[in-house]
Amino acid sequence: GFFSSNRPGGTGKDDLYHFEISQIPLPAQITAALIAVDANSKIRLPGVSIYIIDKASIKSGKEEISIKSDSTGRLDLVVQRKESLDIDKPNAITDINGNAETVFLSGHTYQLFASAVGYQARSITIDTISRYIQLQMDKEPCLKGFGYITSRGNKKPIDGAEVRMVSSCFKDTLISYADQMGQFKYCLDRGCTYDLVIRKDGYVSGTGKLDPSKPELLRNLNYTLMKPIATETISTGSIIVLENIYYDFDKAAIRKDASFELDQLAEIMEKHPSMEIELIAHTDSRGEILYNQKLSLDRALSAKKYLETKGIAAKRIRAFGYGESKLRNRCIEGVDCSEEEHQYNRRTEVQVLKVDGQVEVKYQQ
Repeated sequence: GFFSSNRPGGTGKDDLYHFEISQIPLPAQITAALIAVDANSKIRLPGVSIYIIDKASIKSGKEEISIKSDSTGRLDLVVQRKESLDIDKPNAITDINGNAETVFLSGHTYQLFASAVGYQARSITIDTISRYIQLQMDKEPCLKGFGYITSRGNKKPIDGAEVRMVSSCFKDTLISYADQMGQFKYCLDRGCTYDLVIRKDGYVSGTGKLDPSKPELLRNLNYTLMKPIATETISTGSIIVLENIYYDFDKAAIRKDASFELDQLAEIMEKHPSMEIELIAHTDSRGEILYNQKLSLDRALSAKKYLETKGIAAKRIRAFGYGESKLRNRCIEGVDCSEEEHQYNRRTEVQVLKVDGQVEVKYQQ
């Protein structure tokens, strides 16, 4: 090739120079084993995500890197290439023996990022490539994570629910509160187990357990709380609306996710053998009037049969169906309504026909 220059040592103001470029050898490829171990015990760790960045590529302006950590401490690495989409998958993941294999180019410098559940994110720089590269992972000082609190039946998040985590190690009780999405967060000592007590005004308290030694069981925590069927004293003539005994459209069978309130009713009737009730079922407005009348009676009979399976004598329960005659919202025949609005009309009511004295309603957690 040729180029011009006015550099010193030439014969004129601008001189022409000739040059030749010999073939540049490509860097050698080195296959290396990446070994992830616990920094304390030296036990090899499976499932460690490893991100590998060639710094030569960064200097050339081909990539932009951002590193983010979510609420569990998991490291997310995003590489933006000018000619492609974001890369958010690791280059390697260690196998059951804590090993992963990759290829490096000699003479290049690499940045390695490693992340694993329960461990702090690790970053190391590799200037000299060796056949074996060890990544020592330090455990998080506590196991971080999150769960969700929702309302049983409609599955809506319960904002402000209190979650008390009582340690088996006799340490201070941890308290967390659910946010608007129903999410609560925790940071648990690894050597302890925890008993959970979940409370929210207007709901029956719930319980659960957390075991940090089994992190795989902590990944999809979802606890549900139920509204009580009654918050005031029950006496003869009281009417209780069972808000969460839901039925699918055009069916009389009680859904498996909607029997909790009947369980509460059975518990009350078992404690108060003098109680006799009427079960009154209602449908939504879809379908023929006479058909809905029969369907509501079938639903009331389904609820009665369910109580009988819980040991309540049939003679203490009467069943009636009111069809679509007593809708609770605007969803009359011909009005366009959502499934949730129609479901609100599909309900069962309890009228107390007889009970000795007054019943103070209390619930077991």
